Amino acid sequence: MEAPQTEYIHQNFINEPVVVIAAGFDWNQPYSCLEWGTEFGLTYPILDDINNIYGLFGVGYIPHHIVLGGDGEVLYSASGFNQTAIVTYINQGLENLDQDFDNDGIMDNEDNCVDGYNPNQADTDGDLIGDICDACNNLIWTGGDVNGDLNISLEDILLLVDIILGDNDSQCGYEAGNVNGDGVINILDVIGLVQRILGGSSQQAIQFLETLLDESTFNKLLPKLSVYPNPSNGNVNILGNGLINIYDMNGRVVEQKNINNNYLWNTSDVPSGIYFLISDYKKAKITILK
Repeated sequence: MEAPQTEYIHQNFINEPVVVIAAGFDWNQPYSCLEWGTEFGLTYPILDDINNIYGLFGVGYIPHHIVLGGDGEVLYSASGFNQTAIVTYINQGLENLDQDFDNDGIMDNEDNCVDGYNPNQADTDGDLIGDICDACNNLIWTGGDVNGDLNISLEDILLLVDIILGDNDSQCGYEAGNVNGDGVINILDVIGLVQRILGGSSQQAIQFLETLLDESTFNKLLPKLSVYPNPSNGNVNILGNGLINIYDMNGRVVEQKNINNNYLWNTSDVPSGIYFLISDYKKAKITILK
């Protein structure tokens, strides 16, 4: 195998995050380079060191193993094969690595677009995502302007419904549709958008949506309210969102809870019977058996 040159090592390895190489002689005493790699299970280069490359990194016998940091610093240099030490220094090199993946002069930990060359770090909408990586200008796609026409209207409500139901995959529309700022769009954002346009209470907004949308679409939009196990002789899991009222057969409220996704209802003090769960969006019924 041909002997590597020092310049080759510098140009081809030093710019890598962490480089591991081994130097040896292909003299078949006791192994050839190929046999060395097979014996130790190596997956990195073994250099045919007829020019004494390993002497650049220290003294010792071959095979000689070297770990280089991304800046060319020799982190580890030793003869033999100490896998634990090699792995330790590889991890050290990765932990201490300052990278500039896109070579724009801005280190990745400070770069607002690590995958795109943007030395000026332009960020027009101030969302900490560089313009070159930011598909959506949040000075436009914001506050319910789901279609980005700089005007909030009925069209935005209908488009937001489509996005929630998966009938439209507009990423910018999704960002603009996060009206309540919780990072997830759902019917609560639609209600908030209706209120921004028409005013009124959340209940009035729901009533408006019932008249605006066909029954099937409206029902798909509503979050599910479910209880399990049903019937139950112990605690009950309630899945839903918002204020949940639980009534007995006589219409008395036995439990009232504002829940977010999941609530465990303790029924230890609740007598057997049928109970009704009602929220702004859905109704459910459960039987408690003791």
